[in-house]
Amino acid sequence: MFFQAPKASGFPPCSRRRPTRGVTFVEVVCAIAILAVVAATTVGAINAIVSGQQRSLKRLGAAELANRLMLQYLDDEASLPSDSLPIDYGRDRYRWTSSITPISLIPAKEAPERASRPAGEAAARTAGGGALGIDQLRAVTFRVWLADPSGAPQASPGAPGFVLTRIVHPALAPLRNPDRLQRLQEDPVAMQRFIQQLSAMASGTPAPTGESRRPAPATPPAGGSPK
Repeated sequence: MFFQAPKASGFPPCSRRRPTRGVTFVEVVCAIAILAVVAATTVGAINAIVSGQQRSLKRLGAAELANRLMLQYLDDEASLPSDSLPIDYGRDRYRWTSSITPISLIPAKEAPERASRPAGEAAARTAGGGALGIDQLRAVTFRVWLADPSGAPQASPGAPGFVLTRIVHPALAPLRNPDRLQRLQEDPVAMQRFIQQLSAMASGTPAPTGESRRPAPATPPAGGSPK
């Protein structure tokens, strides 16, 4: 015995799918605004990083140039370039100035055996008089900063720069390494100048200390640190 399946009616089956919801204009505007804020923040952060890196590189160039000037001063002060002209270093241009300041050393506590000595003798021993005494020490400072694009000799506010200071003894500086001593022996003029300097210090004549080779910049370079 066979059963016959009922025939389907002519009406289509009912669909229970929900209607698709579109994106409104307000949502599109909010999404664009959020993307714009994120993009602006990202670009600003990248620009700050690049600018900071460029500033660090310029300050590093000033530090390297200050160190080279210091070494050149220790080798031969007369060979220093004129500080009235800028110095090209890589892609940048720098200006510099130098100063020499005498150093006075004061003992924090006087030794007991010196207390009974006469005042004049104690002062002389404390100062370390003579050509090789500690009273001959000098603080040599080189200031280097990025030159102003306008050509002004002073440092512009916030210009990357570096300050390098070393304590130098005028009588011992030419003897700091064998190469310098050999050049001193091969140069009669430099040897004569060195002997005259020693004689002047031994006789008590103050060595030329002077002040900077030209006036220091009105605005000190930013980010400098003595060494």
